[in-house]
Amino acid sequence: MCYILLRFYFNELTQCLNQNQQAMKEYLLRCPYCWHDISTVVQTNIVKQQYIEDCRICENPMQVVVDCVSNQITQLVINPIAQ
Repeated sequence: MCYILLRFYFNELTQCLNQNQQAMKEYLLRCPYCWHDISTVVQTNIVKQQYIEDCRICENPMQVVVDCVSNQITQLVINPIAQ
């Protein structure tokens, strides 16, 4: 009985991890300050999202706005943040 429950939870965990991996996509952003390309990971299972990310080169903040449909990025906008 214990083996069956452990097997069930292991299968559920594996499916959950696989879905999360499919929902994470690497994307290249271009910094609006220094124009370097920066790699970031976007969760495509969230329809609308907005967050602040710092450039890894010049360390200036930028607002990232992402729209996704069916685990695909449909729009990605990068806005500089006035300091």
